[in-house]
Amino acid sequence: MAVTIINRYVVYKSNNMNRNFKGVWIPKSIWTNKKLTIMEKLFLIEIDSLDNDDGCFASNSYFASFFSISSSRCSQIIKTLEIKGMVEVELEKKQKQTVRRFVRVVNRITPLANEVEITINPNKDLEEKDRLFTFWWGLYNKKVGRGACKSKFLKLELDVCQKCLDVVSSYIISTPDVKYRKNPITWLNQGCWDDEVVDTNKRGFTGGKYENMIF
Repeated sequence: MAVTIINRYVVYKSNNMNRNFKGVWIPKSIWTNKKLTIMEKLFLIEIDSLDNDDGCFASNSYFASFFSISSSRCSQIIKTLEIKGMVEVELEKKQKQTVRRFVRVVNRITPLANEVEITINPNKDLEEKDRLFTFWWGLYNKKVGRGACKSKFLKLELDVCQKCLDVVSSYIISTPDVKYRKNPITWLNQGCWDDEVVDTNKRGFTGGKYENMIF
């Protein structure tokens, strides 16, 4: 995929899609929105450019190929955009099986139109953070200072909350003995979601000059 920036337009060139368009427009209200990650902004633009008034029905596989990320990550991004109130998702089912997904941008993006300030529903954002905290707290499994932890967790950006949940399992595996595990509020205050996790459970040779060495 090639990306060309022409004045205020970002033009994507791809051999996989045959679309009748000359570029995509990123409004100021989206580009400068601090509540959206850069990938969420790009997804919004791509979804809108694929919507021919009937919704965008591109699959996670398409987005994965287009953005060079995993299908599961694509599904997660679209779900987060739905939670933030930026897109609406409709599933077409046959015999209880999902056969197609339609995604629509809530506020259609029109080049050079008078911009309408786009806001994210803070209640949906808070609900998702609360859900992520419940999972994170259960996984951390050191029941100390839940109230302080929840207050701290809910103040984090939504993508950071998701990262906390993504990485906590590795930390738990590296500290199987709970008494050596940091208190959860300490883990949050120190921003440990960005730490490299070292597996202290590995063992090397147990005798001679190579004792405890790992190869």
